[in-house]
Amino acid sequence: MKLIRYDIKLPVRVRKYEVDTEKLKYVLKESKKNSSKTIKQISEALERPKTEVEHWFRSDNCFSIPSSEIWLGLKEILEINTDEFDVPITTFEIREGVFDQANRVYDVQGLSPTLTTSGEVKILVDKNLNYKGARFLKKNNLKLNKHIKVLSLFSGIGAFEKALHNLNVDVDLVGFSEIDQFAIEAYSTIHNVSKDLNLGDVSKVDINNIPDFDLMTYGFPCQDVSIGGKKNGLSEGSGTRSSLLWEAMKIAEVKKPKYMVAENVKGLIGSKFQEDFNKWITRLDNLGYNTYYKILNSNRFFIPQNRERIFVVSIRKDIDSGKFVFPDGHDCNYKLEDILEPVVDDKYFIGNLKDFESYNQDEVEKVQILYKDRILDAEKKKNYLQWDVSGKGYNSQQDRAFYKDGLCGTVPAANTGNKLNVYLGGLAVRRLTSKETWRLMGFTDEDHDKVKSRLNEVFYKGKDKSIPQLYKQAGNSIVVNVLEELLYNLLKN
Repeated sequence: MKLIRYDIKLPVRVRKYEVDTEKLKYVLKESKKNSSKTIKQISEALERPKTEVEHWFRSDNCFSIPSSEIWLGLKEILEINTDEFDVPITTFEIREGVFDQANRVYDVQGLSPTLTTSGEVKILVDKNLNYKGARFLKKNNLKLNKHIKVLSLFSGIGAFEKALHNLNVDVDLVGFSEIDQFAIEAYSTIHNVSKDLNLGDVSKVDINNIPDFDLMTYGFPCQDVSIGGKKNGLSEGSGTRSSLLWEAMKIAEVKKPKYMVAENVKGLIGSKFQEDFNKWITRLDNLGYNTYYKILNSNRFFIPQNRERIFVVSIRKDIDSGKFVFPDGHDCNYKLEDILEPVVDDKYFIGNLKDFESYNQDEVEKVQILYKDRILDAEKKKNYLQWDVSGKGYNSQQDRAFYKDGLCGTVPAANTGNKLNVYLGGLAVRRLTSKETWRLMGFTDEDHDKVKSRLNEVFYKGKDKSIPQLYKQAGNSIVVNVLEELLYNLLKN
């Protein structure tokens, strides 16, 4: 059997006028040849990945037209005098259709990749998530034009800092604390800060050397309290990773910031850890803080992901006006398909689609999916399809696919994407890409691409091997959209 390809006509943002690519190739190559600028220098000047810049000077099918956002800057750097390409490169329109590789088609943000009908099977999806967290606030003129000094503990890739930036808060970062070398590189890349600000292991920090600050963020490790972890707990002095919470309390006792915000899995307030949780709240009270906590789900903050997390907000008693309330979120209708990339490499599909025919699932009693070269029966659950590759009755995460018109499960802190699959219809199931997991955490495509390029450059000699780390960083982070509304409510007064 042969699986037919889905050639779906889509409304996409495409260049209104044809670009004379052969002439543009010549102009770019000659201008660079006559310039003293290297690829690295152009990349740094335009703040674009070197891999992207290299494609502007290719003469083969891998040539890429520079994006409209940087074209004028590139002209200035290379001293290109002609205006011939200005209008064709920077003018777009919405057009419906399926375009081949020769016609560079851009998504709603005007960025690659290209939609194509050539090659293997491509499942094309029309929607891109319009991030409404910060934009929701800005649309209603709710901005925080504030200056605040921040200490970031257990920083990861800096979700708190990203949320503050989105709220137009001027952040004076006195220090961040992270021990994972990949996360450190990602953090400094996203937030454009020196790695010299990293305090390292929170248990070894010289507290007296930390400058004063207003806000402390501490999304401490969840491994020992989460459902998927070892459940060794967070008892003070136990030496577990989750018990690093108490190191943060030592800093709070000395520095006494105005505000503190923590985040962790909802199991933290379960019966197994209730004693330690109560001890923590009592400690905060004794330190002079009123503390508020609530479980929030990211699916109420314009993110199609079921991710319930507890947020703990502490306000120093002498400044607490009693006006802080947690955001309720919104009735959202976003679906997983809203954050899917329009086209992905065939390697993300769990089955070899080109060898099978498409057929209507309504014609069979059971839903079936394609796994490698096998057709497997799948069971319809409320939020996902479940199958069993082993045949032993297991219900593993990797044998599960979420419906594209529903919500995604929680992005896991794993260095592989095989625990997050999406069912596209027919027999087709594929893994989410690392970029899609970053979208599910409220980070931008630019954040993802900058970090990917930087990790490849620093750790893998320019080779594209950073994907496992990008998956892990997404799962370890906090949904930015939730933090935006929480921090707005905290700091607006």
